[in-house]
Amino acid sequence: TKTLAKVANHYSKKSKGVLALLNQKDIDSFLARFPITDVWGIGYNYAKYLLSHNIDTALKLKNSPPKWIRQKMGVVGERIVTELN
Repeated sequence: TKTLAKVANHYSKKSKGVLALLNQKDIDSFLARFPITDVWGIGYNYAKYLLSHNIDTALKLKNSPPKWIRQKMGVVGERIVTELN
């Protein structure tokens, strides 16, 4: 997905190499270290709101209840969570 591609791109630029997120274990490992403020589509206000609810990594956002995300962030937030999954 576009969101996971941007996560992989972020890490590959830091390591100056190629990064392939192929299995769920690898994806979750990287998402656990990926700050919520760097997730594509999460702006300043959403980031501040999510941080106030102790969602500080992309993995925590991915594991958040979809119904709660839909209520608080709308369709855009739900799409981001779907792409992370």
